[in-house]
Amino acid sequence: MTNAGFSPEEASRLYELDRTHWLHPQGDLGAMPGTIPQLMFASGNGATLTDVEGREYIDGMASLWNVNVGYGRAELADAAATQMKSLAFSSAYGGFSTRPAI
Repeated sequence: MTNAGFSPEEASRLYELDRTHWLHPQGDLGAMPGTIPQLMFASGNGATLTDVEGREYIDGMASLWNVNVGYGRAELADAAATQMKSLAFSSAYGGFSTRPAI
C-alpha cells in the first residue's frame, strides 16, 4: 500500500476506469488513449494533495480557488454539514440571498 492507501493494483484499476468511464470536460476528447497524462488525487491536508501512488503535491491553485483555506479543515466540514441540513444551495443571481451568505 502507498501512503494514500491504494495498492499499485487498485491505482491501476482506478486509472483504467477513469480512462474508460469518466468524461473530463476540459480534456482532449480526440486524443489517443494513453497519450494524456493522468493524475488522480486520493487525499488532501493543508495545502498539500496526495495522489493514489502516495506522491505529494503543493496545491498552488487551491483546486481552482475553492479550497483557499486548505484541506482537512474539520470545522469547515462541520459548518457545511450543518448548513446543508437546512439549505444545501441557493443561487446568488438576481438578488437572491441567504442569511449564512450575508
